[in-house]
Amino acid sequence: MASGSLPTNWVAHTANEHVKLVSLTSSDAEYKKVESNFRATLGANRGNLTITAIDRIQNRTLYQQYIAKKAHLEKQNPGIENEKTIWHGTASDAIDNINNYGFNRSYCGKNATVHGQGVYFAINTNYSAHPTYSPPDPSGNRRVYQCRVLVGHPVQGNQNLRVLPPRQGPVLYDSATDNPGNPSMYVIFNDTQAYPEYMVTFK
Repeated sequence: MASGSLPTNWVAHTANEHVKLVSLTSSDAEYKKVESNFRATLGANRGNLTITAIDRIQNRTLYQQYIAKKAHLEKQNPGIENEKTIWHGTASDAIDNINNYGFNRSYCGKNATVHGQGVYFAINTNYSAHPTYSPPDPSGNRRVYQCRVLVGHPVQGNQNLRVLPPRQGPVLYDSATDNPGNPSMYVIFNDTQAYPEYMVTFK
C-alpha cells in the first residue's frame, strides 16, 4: 500500500498542509471498497442507511507514527495478525480532533468503559453505527471511521483497566477485548495504535 513512507493512493499535500481530507466519488473503486466494508456487517440496518460521503483522511504525522508502531509490533509479535480494519463511531464535535490528532481517550472514550478505559473499536459496523456511538449532527448526518488498528495480543478487558497488564516478562498485552476467543470489539490505550483511514458519513 505504501511507497516510501506514505500510501501510494494519497494525493499530494502542500508544504504546510498537516491534514488533508479527500472526498471520494461514488464511482471510485476505493469508495466502493469502503462502502462494501461498511455495509457488510450492518445487519438489520443494511438497507436503512444512506451513505452521503466517504472521505480519505491523509495525516502524515499520524500515519508515520502508526507505521512505526506497526513495525515494532510485527517484530515483537511474529506470526500473528497484528492489524485489523475495524470501526469507530463518533460525534461531529470530535471529528476535527480525530482527523488532526488521532484517537485520544479524552474525546474518544466517552461512551464505553466496561472493557477498559481506552478507545473502543468494533468488528461490526452495526455497533459503531448505532446512534449512541455515532449521534446525528443538526443536519442528521452521522459518522463512522474505518480504521487500521493494531490489536496484537489482546487480553480480557474489565471496567477498571487503565493500563494493559504484562503478557510475558516486561512485554505488555497490546489491547483489551470483550472476548479473547471471539472478539466483537477491541480497546486500545496507546494513541499510535490506530489510524483513522476513512470517514463514512451517512443518514
